[in-house]
Amino acid sequence: MQKLNYYSLTRKGYKSDKNEDHISVPSKKFKPEMMEKKGYFFVLCDGLGGHSAGEIASKICGRTLFGKYYDDKIHENKSLWLINAINTVNIIIRGIAKDFPEYEGMGTTLVSLLISENIAYINNVGDSRLYLYAHKKFEQITEDQSPAWDDYMNGYLTKDDLIKCKYKNIISEAIGLLDEPTINSYRLELPEKYFFMLCSDGITDECLDDELKQIIDSCSSLQECSMQLYNLAIEKGSIDDISIILVSNYIE
Repeated sequence: MQKLNYYSLTRKGYKSDKNEDHISVPSKKFKPEMMEKKGYFFVLCDGLGGHSAGEIASKICGRTLFGKYYDDKIHENKSLWLINAINTVNIIIRGIAKDFPEYEGMGTTLVSLLISENIAYINNVGDSRLYLYAHKKFEQITEDQSPAWDDYMNGYLTKDDLIKCKYKNIISEAIGLLDEPTINSYRLELPEKYFFMLCSDGITDECLDDELKQIIDSCSSLQECSMQLYNLAIEKGSIDDISIILVSNYIE
């Protein structure tokens, strides 16, 4: 399997006392033979700010799902395995919230990317997003699970209207809140050259897609690109936690 380049950052915003985002990416210490066998798995979670222990929920979700993937045996049907694993994580978080009153109501969004054997397996719950940049086109692959996104899909809002929408932070699905979350699942054949961006709404609540594309168009390294994306969100007024994972097979 072709070696991938990736870079991630997560920074606490001014909205809460703790960083309620969590990211899990493959360690540079992972053995090449394991990466060849399992592929590259990336997970980003955003704990729900208005609920108890959002940072706990995001950490449990990210670490459990990521660890389970690399600890389990080879998965023939990766799409099905991912959906089952996400449901298992949901049960774990709900069980902890039930056993510990201080964690009651905790939940988290989720967006994940698995690259294996020239296929991208993508899943999301909530409004954390994944974008694909390929052939000079910047496209949001995941769909937000929120009333604002529903209004966009029904033609009541434009895509650019979403960042001005008063109810943009309300989500209709999250890991940990329902017995069985609705999981958006996507399977894509990888283009020859690709660039993925996973991010929390600390970025997308303030930045238009065209603004994000302009930065990615001109970036010379993943680290530089992630810092420019972060700085753009801050300049635009983001006070939320900001998390970004960039993955590319041609930019280092």
